[in-house]
Amino acid sequence: MKILYLTYENVFGTPILQAMVLKPLSILSKKYDLEFKITSSVKSHEKDEIYFANKKNFIKNDKIEVKEFEKSLTSKQSIFSFIMDVVPQIIFAVKESKSCDIIHCRGYGGALIGYIASFLTSKPFIFDMRGLLPEETVDVGKIKEQSYKFHLLKIVEKILIERANTVITVSEKFKEYILNNFKAKKVINTNNPTDFKMYKKNIIKEDRINFIYSGSNQTWHLPEKTIQLFSQIENKLKNKVYLYFCINNQSGIEELFIKYNVPKSAYEINTVSFSEMPSYYSKSQIAFCLIKESFSKSVCFPVKFSEYIASNHYIICNRNIGDLEEIINKYNCGLILNDINSENSVNKIINYVEQLYKSKKISYNRDNLSFLDWNEDGVKNIFKIYKNLVE
Repeated sequence: MKILYLTYENVFGTPILQAMVLKPLSILSKKYDLEFKITSSVKSHEKDEIYFANKKNFIKNDKIEVKEFEKSLTSKQSIFSFIMDVVPQIIFAVKESKSCDIIHCRGYGGALIGYIASFLTSKPFIFDMRGLLPEETVDVGKIKEQSYKFHLLKIVEKILIERANTVITVSEKFKEYILNNFKAKKVINTNNPTDFKMYKKNIIKEDRINFIYSGSNQTWHLPEKTIQLFSQIENKLKNKVYLYFCINNQSGIEELFIKYNVPKSAYEINTVSFSEMPSYYSKSQIAFCLIKESFSKSVCFPVKFSEYIASNHYIICNRNIGDLEEIINKYNCGLILNDINSENSVNKIINYVEQLYKSKKISYNRDNLSFLDWNEDGVKNIFKIYKNLVE
């Protein structure tokens, strides 16, 4: 079976694409003898140290090929720039679709290209949504909800959802939203699994509890709130705690640690490639997974949550993040904070840390969450989607 996998993203540029594209497709190709041709869109400034490190560490095989395209779209969200970017990709997709069985489209950009290729070649296409792009674009301040660009995105979204042979969501709340608001042919939820084999079950060796933050400096990741919370925890527990702050862009982060009076002996800031992240996870026991509340985040599923589970971390979350609250409560794998700005939340974390410091034991078993492991339920679910479409 041959799959054309379309993205309008840089697959070597961020850990998310490494974890959610190259890793599962590599496992799928080996386990089910599938062939993949993957597109990647790269801005010139994205060819940085992390990009080259990830590209170097990508294990190539004769069943996976990555075709890179230049990407010019900027934060201004120019429709003209987008059209100029996708025209060569559409030509490529139409040509490749003729010899493939399925077109798997990640995100809205990939889905638009895939829909056109599917329309011209009659090949089935999958809209792997990942998130709600119109609302997410509003959240980060790139467009306004009343703008014509937002309404145009919603029109395109409706067309892609209702024309796709299968829509893939990342949370049950996301699936419910699609089923209630669109006439989708078929909707399947897969969460956002990871490769458990990359990560070791954590054992507490040091005489302190280590925290980790894995993410970007985007405001919806709440990096400042995370640092503020850790500052309050460290102020109470002193040398019993430490923070590994792993981020893709360190700009302005050191200033936040200074702002909240976190001593240099209590933290370190690192820019880490995808292949290096497991070593940092293995040093820590508690992970921050705070997300700014919004409608788009109420149906999301952070990739790092699965990586935290794979490392057997206890996870600190706020409410209204996809299915995370239900999972944490069911498997007892972390804390849900009702109000991240309250003193009660700080005390709740401190009590949690003190109990863990005393017991030196992570009490839940990651293997009970096999639906978050690509090697188990993850790739099985994707292959089942492929098989059903071909049959």
